[in-house]
Amino acid sequence: ETPSVSAWHRDAQVTGRDDQITMWMPFVDTHDSNTIWVEQSYGTGDFAPISVRYGQALLLDTGFLEHGSITNWTGTTRISIDIRLSASAGHSEPIIQQILANRPPGFRVELQPS
Repeated sequence: ETPSVSAWHRDAQVTGRDDQITMWMPFVDTHDSNTIWVEQSYGTGDFAPISVRYGQALLLDTGFLEHGSITNWTGTTRISIDIRLSASAGHSEPIIQQILANRPPGFRVELQPS
């Protein structure tokens, strides 16, 4: 079991990998405080909830976009999975390459060795 609130973080700082994006899939409709909160632009800290309905998946750059969760006051428990997709050796789906290419030039996170 994990805590219901996740501190703001960037996955690359935890995993030590900067070549991954996340596919996030909830098993319930998510909105407001029972969903993932993501900064809207790299490095800005302007967090907002991302509503995702059951049956949908969200692709995002959690490696470099700071994200987390807040106390859930909706009355609906969030159940979700994260799948990490890698762009290793340049052999990945075009959508992964497109997401990684949208990182601002020169924007980096301090990677911590795993």
